[in-house]
Amino acid sequence: MAQVLSLIPDLWRKSVTFDNGAEFARHYRLHELGMETFFCDTRSPWQKGGVENAIGRLRRGLLSRVN
Repeated sequence: MAQVLSLIPDLWRKSVTFDNGAEFARHYRLHELGMETFFCDTRSPWQKGGVENAIGRLRRGLLSRVN
């Protein structure tokens, strides 16, 4: 993720919010890019939907630029 995000201009990559999945255990690597990382609150399932929607939109946008 850090490799892909490093391609985005600094102004567009200030922060990212994750759900509490184990796949984000290395979120601290994004700090090297000057990004802040945040996580959804425990026992707040409504936050995950918003994060998943945003991540999906980001992925579609990035993939359309790569392909």
